[in-house]
Amino acid sequence: MLDAYTAQPTPLDEKSLARIAELFSGYKEDHATRDKLVRQSLKWSTAVGRNTRGDPSLHHLFGTAFWREHNYQLAESHLVLGTEASALSLAEMLLEWSQKGSPSELELFITRAVLKYLELGNLRDANVLFRTFTAQHPSIRNPPFRLPLLNFCHFLLATLERDAAPLFKMLREKYRPSLQRDASFDASLDAIGQCFFNIRSSSGVSSMPGISEMLRTMLGS
Repeated sequence: MLDAYTAQPTPLDEKSLARIAELFSGYKEDHATRDKLVRQSLKWSTAVGRNTRGDPSLHHLFGTAFWREHNYQLAESHLVLGTEASALSLAEMLLEWSQKGSPSELELFITRAVLKYLELGNLRDANVLFRTFTAQHPSIRNPPFRLPLLNFCHFLLATLERDAAPLFKMLREKYRPSLQRDASFDASLDAIGQCFFNIRSSSGVSSMPGISEMLRTMLGS
């Protein structure tokens, strides 16, 4: 079907998206053809749509499906590229996922997702995600939070609302011991600093390494 979409350029509209959703729902989760459908449909949507990262509605469709299958990591990768509704779905999924992990990892789940949104320059949905997650998690109270990375996210989101590059640098330094718990956080924050404040990283890397790798995997490129 997608070969036909490509051979005779088909517009990205409700009808074509509904057809992809119908095909996707017809495959079992371990079917190799389903993975191919995901990759091909996203590549097709980048060619005919306006979003070079794949159509957000498709990402929402795939993300929520992977969530239902408890494939949380893959679901997160799609939901951060999804629609406005995806931020609420992602918050709900992270509530579920975090309660299956160690209590000591709670702050890591939400911090990873918030930073992914911010790497994409999506401050709106990063705020929606963080507010929803912290409001609904049974062990989290209002700020100041008990867990340092929750406070870091809280202050980071406020800092990115204004032109406050010095404060951004200060936050990174203040919370460095906690940020070192995940090796990916430094690269993510380098990308965020460049996106919001045009701060060049010390390594000279100017792209979004985490997001770029995620997209290469999704699109099969």
